[in-house]
Amino acid sequence: MYELMAAAGFLFAAVLSYILLRKNGISLFSLYMNLLFGAVLLFIGARLFGIVSYSIYQLSISEPIGISTLNNSGIVFYGGLIGLIIGFCFRNTCDISKDVLAVAIPLFHSFARIGCYFAGCCYGIRSRTMGLPYPVHMPDSHRIPVQLIESAANLVIFAVLLILFLKNKRGLMPLYLSLYSVVRFADEFIRGDAVRGVIIGVSFSQIVSVMLLAVSAYMIQKGRPYSPGYLDLPVRKT
Repeated sequence: MYELMAAAGFLFAAVLSYILLRKNGISLFSLYMNLLFGAVLLFIGARLFGIVSYSIYQLSISEPIGISTLNNSGIVFYGGLIGLIIGFCFRNTCDISKDVLAVAIPLFHSFARIGCYFAGCCYGIRSRTMGLPYPVHMPDSHRIPVQLIESAANLVIFAVLLILFLKNKRGLMPLYLSLYSVVRFADEFIRGDAVRGVIIGVSFSQIVSVMLLAVSAYMIQKGRPYSPGYLDLPVRKT
């Protein structure tokens, strides 16, 4: 189910990106090359962050780090996100394409999180009052559907960014990163899968969230991309 929802999210995000780019007269060939390079770094980053987060989990249970770390560690969204952005933005001077990417990512992520719910990963803490019967692995356990909550939050972020893009606002990537980092930091408190790596009540993803929020806030403050004067400037197309 996860693969199906992720594929659906990718399809919708790809179609939307194509429409938005064509509408703005952007040449797609060079962007495809940037996406290909970004996809390579996406995989590397997702695996690297997975290894780091699982290593933290092993340390928390006094388990030695070794070959089992590589075999048992999965992928982490944050690592893939950072890898994709670095790869896509490398030598890419097209401001509009970066904004389109910022709009497309939360749309894809919303579908993927629904897939997480049905696949049984990224599950929430147990709760008899706020939880739902969990469909995978623990059929008798009521857990907070944190995946569905994050999916809804991603849809809201997507809607906000799409509206801003259609109003010719630019510099949307830092805004996306800041909004998502706040959402992710908050919903980590109701996550129940300790395997993602938790140190003294703070998860690896929360640490990354704080760092991303700081960087994106600095980028917004430095560029002031949402000030009235900036928003009316013509955008550069390549």
